[in-house]
Amino acid sequence: MRRVLAGGIAALVLLLVIIQVGAFRESQSLREQLDASYSRDLVLVRLLSFHQDVETGQRGYMITGRPDFLLPYSRALPEIRSAFDTMERQRGPVPTEQINRLRQLSARKLEITAQVISIRNKTGVEAAVAVVSSGVGKRAMDAFRNQVADMRTAEARRQAELVRSYANSSFQSQLLTGLIQLFLLFLVVAALVAYRANLARLRAVSAQAKEVSDRQIAIFNAATDAMIVVDQNATVESVNPAAEKLFAVQGSELVGKTIQDLFEGGVLHIAGYNERRRSRREGDAIRNLAGRRGDGSLFEAEVAASPVKLGEGARTLLLVRDSTERNRVERMKNEFVSTVSHELRTPLTSIRGALALMDHAVGERLEDKPKQLLKIAKSNSERLSLLVDDILDIEKIGSGTLDLALERIDVREVVQRASEQNETYASDRGVRLVTTVADEPLIVKGDPGRLLQALTNLVSNAAKFSPPSGIVRLTAERDGRCARISVADHGVGIPVEFRSQIFNRFAQARGQSSQRTGTGLGLAITKAIIDLHKGNIDYETAIGEGTKFWIDLPLARRTRNDTDASANSTG
Repeated sequence: MRRVLAGGIAALVLLLVIIQVGAFRESQSLREQLDASYSRDLVLVRLLSFHQDVETGQRGYMITGRPDFLLPYSRALPEIRSAFDTMERQRGPVPTEQINRLRQLSARKLEITAQVISIRNKTGVEAAVAVVSSGVGKRAMDAFRNQVADMRTAEARRQAELVRSYANSSFQSQLLTGLIQLFLLFLVVAALVAYRANLARLRAVSAQAKEVSDRQIAIFNAATDAMIVVDQNATVESVNPAAEKLFAVQGSELVGKTIQDLFEGGVLHIAGYNERRRSRREGDAIRNLAGRRGDGSLFEAEVAASPVKLGEGARTLLLVRDSTERNRVERMKNEFVSTVSHELRTPLTSIRGALALMDHAVGERLEDKPKQLLKIAKSNSERLSLLVDDILDIEKIGSGTLDLALERIDVREVVQRASEQNETYASDRGVRLVTTVADEPLIVKGDPGRLLQALTNLVSNAAKFSPPSGIVRLTAERDGRCARISVADHGVGIPVEFRSQIFNRFAQARGQSSQRTGTGLGLAITKAIIDLHKGNIDYETAIGEGTKFWIDLPLARRTRNDTDASANSTG
């Protein structure tokens, strides 16, 4: 009898364990489905955020024309492609047509954004504003945002259903665990231990949450930038000590004021506020406004507005910086560069002409010392003239006024001209230029003068840093859909600590500026020229082995004239 009872109990326990294992597997499956749904929802949130970055970059660039405002736009494009790839891999129950619809809306928004940027570059801010004012970009963004919202709503429904199923499965699992505990005392003890462990973890999580909250409050209060939290009525809710100092007023006096009391000269987009006012123009992510201190005085303020979703509703965090001094220095710098460049250019031209004329007329008849002084003066005037030209080019690049005269050109001809024009410079340094070009035409849309300037910078740098009797190889070839121009030397290579700033203005490696003259502007100008051609410039280097720079320019569509020219060159 005991054996039968023991066997029955064992069989019952085994049955309950089997059922428990099945319930556990079901719960695990539901959890995995729930995690996958959360992942899909996170991808949708990221996609929406990246498209907002695209829109932010476009607006900033449209208003200012400054390339650095396009950084959010440039960074968001590959992230958008990556997010869509992730969405395809994690598609799950999401219908293919929804993903395709989202891709189409995204492509439409990116197309309109690229069009606005292109119009801003080619026609000017008025034409770009006209396109934005037409509302086509807003409609595209609204459609994309609505599609994301619909897909997130569908995911939310799935999550709710999965949570309910998971809760039911968990309940059944707990019930079975209780039945097993009735039969086996050690399961009761195990459950008690598990409970205590969970309680300890809960306390640890609570303590961690409090620590995080305290840390965030400490960061908010210790931040050097002024932080202001406003509600959906554009009313200040809280400020940090930096804001009190910036506005020269106690925080209690700032709380309750509106943004109109604190700023003037523009519109800030406040979550929930502009929509109720039915404002047709949203504020930019970063605005330059006039801040008003407690004594009524004004200061130049750079304000960044970031929406924050909280349980009690939407809020907006304003980061405020006093940009008065920075703007003053920037204006002084621009005025200085402009004045120095233009005031030096005219007398330098006269000096260079006079020195060249003197060298041609009497240079050979002078004694060695005056002759050497004349040669040094001529060389220094030429260097100073090149520096002024580089500064003017950098000024144009910074202001977005460096225009290109685009035409269909054969890259091989530009490469040959660069080789010919730099032959003397290279030979004076004991360096030999070796030029190799492809047999077929390499037709691109470009400005031959600016491309020649870019190549001259690379070739002169290669010759400058090559050892005596060294070789600089200049190559033009086809690389997929691009024409690739490369300049390779066997010099000292680029120091590791300098590589991250090689394309910066006035950048020169330590220990080289004193040995080899240069403005430190050549590579910065070269990169700007290639960027304007929608090309790419990069390099590879090894210490003691040399450096190779290459430029990739998109090939233009070939025409019958290009085909005829190719036949004539090979015939």
